[in-house]
Amino acid sequence: MFIVLEKIHRHIFSVFFYLILVLYNSRVCVFGQYLVEILEYTELDGYRAVAHCDATGANFGTDISTFLFGMNSVGCALPTEPPLACSDVEKPRLNSTSQCVVDFAVVSRGNCSFSEKAYYVQQAKPFGYQALIVYNFKGKSPNPMSGSKFAELIQIPVVMVKYECMQSLLGHYSAEHGYTVTIKSNTGYNDLIKYRFPFIIIVGICCIVLLISLLIYSRRKKAIQWINGYLKIQ
Repeated sequence: MFIVLEKIHRHIFSVFFYLILVLYNSRVCVFGQYLVEILEYTELDGYRAVAHCDATGANFGTDISTFLFGMNSVGCALPTEPPLACSDVEKPRLNSTSQCVVDFAVVSRGNCSFSEKAYYVQQAKPFGYQALIVYNFKGKSPNPMSGSKFAELIQIPVVMVKYECMQSLLGHYSAEHGYTVTIKSNTGYNDLIKYRFPFIIIVGICCIVLLISLLIYSRRKKAIQWINGYLKIQ
């Protein structure tokens, strides 16, 4: 009987750790809630995607899904002056902005809160930026952002990308080279959220079965030990 129970325990442990591993790998593979997509305009096809970056969102600002269907969903990725956008901001001058209807600010994290950066780029002169793309420090992955000062005043979407994404946005795929940018939901992330709940239920059931079987095993083992001890006394 105990041999059978031990085998059951091993199987339950195997299933449990397998599910945890699958869930962890899914989280690692799709860590970006959003995508910053770089677009190239062609007369034949219109806008077509040439590159994209995974991005995380913020708990303040405009909802990305609402923003995506608005008039300002495609724009030029531009730096700010000053670069960290922790005070009043002005837009830099570009040699070519023929495809630019609106502008998205590309700003490094640091020196002030994310919501302060969003506020200053939103209020930029002569016209405010329509989105804020924060890039993380070199070698760091993007992470979700929380607002503090000015958070309730933010009316633009805010996302974070990797440092390498900034290099693409302001380098090879810059607005001066004729490229534009859009921010959209990551369908892979949405699928992960949709299927995570069933995974959690399965893991929870496995945990319950494991605990019950361990409890039964422990009680029976103690009972047999007590009986054996009693028989030895007799």
